[in-house]
Amino acid sequence: MTQPKENRAGSKRRRKFDAAYKRQAVALTERGDRTVGEIAEALGMSAHLLYRWRCDFGVTHRQLATPLPGPRSASELERENRELRAKLADMEVRETILKKSLGILSSTPGSGMPKWQG
Repeated sequence: MTQPKENRAGSKRRRKFDAAYKRQAVALTERGDRTVGEIAEALGMSAHLLYRWRCDFGVTHRQLATPLPGPRSASELERENRELRAKLADMEVRETILKKSLGILSSTPGSGMPKWQG
C-alpha cells in the first residue's frame, strides 16, 4: 500500500492497494468480531470500498458465528409451531387489554365531578 500524496489543490490522491492487502482486509471482515464499517474506519477507507472488495473476492455475506440449526424432525417443528401460536394468542390478549385501557384513560369525563349538595 502506498500513502496518499497531496496534489496542488490540497486534496488527497487515490491510494492504490495491492491484492495481498485487499485479501487481508477482506479476511478481517470474515472473522466476525467487528463490523465491516468498524474495520473500514480502522483501515482509513470507506466501508463501500471494503464491501466492493468482499464482492470481488466472492464474499457476499458475513458468515455467522454459530451456524443455523439443520433440518429438524416434524414433531419438533409441530411443537415449536404450537408454542409460537400460544405466544401469539397471549400477545393478542395483551394488545386487546392495552387498547381498552388506553381508551379508558384517554376519555374525558362529560361534565366533570358532581357538585356537593349540602
